[in-house]
Amino acid sequence: MATVERPGQETRGRMSRWGWSGAWGGGALLALVGLGAGARADPMATGPLLTAVLIGAIVAAYQFPLAVRPRTKVYMASVPYYLLAALVAPPLAAAAAGLGALLGELAVRRRRGTYPSDIAREVARRVPVELLGAGVAHLAPGGTAHLLALVGAGVALGVGDILTAPLVLTPQSGEPPWTVVRALAREATAPEAAQYLLGLLGALAAARVPWAPLLLVPPTALVYGAFRWLLEQQRATEALLRREREAYARAEAAMRVRDDFLLTAAHELRTPLTVILGHGAIVEGRLERGEPIAPAALGAHMAPLGAAARRMLTTIEGMTDAADVRMGQALALRAEVVDLGDVARAAAAVARGRASGGGAGRGRRRS
Repeated sequence: MATVERPGQETRGRMSRWGWSGAWGGGALLALVGLGAGARADPMATGPLLTAVLIGAIVAAYQFPLAVRPRTKVYMASVPYYLLAALVAPPLAAAAAGLGALLGELAVRRRRGTYPSDIAREVARRVPVELLGAGVAHLAPGGTAHLLALVGAGVALGVGDILTAPLVLTPQSGEPPWTVVRALAREATAPEAAQYLLGLLGALAAARVPWAPLLLVPPTALVYGAFRWLLEQQRATEALLRREREAYARAEAAMRVRDDFLLTAAHELRTPLTVILGHGAIVEGRLERGEPIAPAALGAHMAPLGAAARRMLTTIEGMTDAADVRMGQALALRAEVVDLGDVARAAAAVARGRASGGGAGRGRRRS
């Protein structure tokens, strides 16, 4: 059986006292009517003590949920529900199932924050599903036909549980009914099938020893532990895959930053390098031709060289800062005064260097 916990609430202070009183009163009335109908329908049915034990098992199962989906849990109550259907007369089984669902829901209402309407819907769907399963289980009294009837009862209970689950889950989760049915059919079928198989074995054993179903407690606990371990492994695997995807995304982002850095470096460093190469080629050409260079002329060439070198350094620092920002690192900012005249003169020097840079190219070819 599956249910949903309302998000973000441990307790509900707004629960109506009259709502809970009505739920308890309705459950008691349902139990009395069912017990009376069961006694009239089958006076020799399995004793009330076994029925009470199975009701207690349903209530206890609410304390051991399996989280198959976010906010959706499966309880190990299918075994006692099946045993009620197989071993108890249909009217009594339906009443006992409704009472067990009521008591189980009330036992966890504070933790799950359920409303009286949520509990009423769970009880209202549980009774007809149990009545259907019990009716199928009692179609044949013995032999192979009885075995087939028990198998059919498990199928009826499982299918009925999944098909009626949206009556409870859709108002709580807001998901469409067909989405709820598909999700439960995909994710809850395995633990539910294991429980019904255990219930079938217990019903067959009860044909010889009435209290044999009590021996199902250890294997049911093992099934619960196994499926809980599998679900934990599945969640751990999903978390590992999620971390790997995030690491891969970070690596891709780092590669994009590297490529952008190289592209920006190739573009931004070309201009100052042109200045340096241009003025260096002019000085080199005059030296090769043996022409004297006056200090003032040499200074006129060295000033643009220094400015271009400083521009390269500034550009490299800027690209490094930009890469740090894209990688999520903190950026240290500093304020500087920029002389627009120096910028204009540097641009003019670049232009002059390119205009006279034919000598640079010829100088390189001569060397």
